Amino acid sequence: MEKLVHEDMNLMYIEQLYNEHLFTHPLSRAVLIDGEVMVVGGALEQWQGRAMLWMIFSEKSKMKFVTVFRAMKDLLKFYLNEFQRLETYMPADFYQAHRRAQLFGFSCEVRRSRKFFPSGQDGSIYSICRGDL
Repeated sequence: MEKLVHEDMNLMYIEQLYNEHLFTHPLSRAVLIDGEVMVVGGALEQWQGRAMLWMIFSEKSKMKFVTVFRAMKDLLKFYLNEFQRLETYMPADFYQAHRRAQLFGFSCEVRRSRKFFPSGQDGSIYSICRGDL
């Protein structure tokens, strides 16, 4: 299997999310381009109007950047019809994820939240609200 996430992320946690939610959660999605999975992800409701968004990008998604970008914008619009606020979290030192979040219209609320992840790793918090796109 090709590498889909930052080396330091807790892979067991990611695999658990993937297995539990990709096929069973009603707000999970996969972005396929030319029959290949480019992105998997979903929104997990925290409470009414607010959800945590998770996404895992394939290495191949870089080669189809424009198509993936458009699909992701459509997906974000779908989620923002369901929720007023979306949050996403990433390792504080995973700069590619920071760039992607900003590219998709997310704003950084917390640059470094110490010991944020179950692994003890520092995290960053980004959000986007309905009307921001």
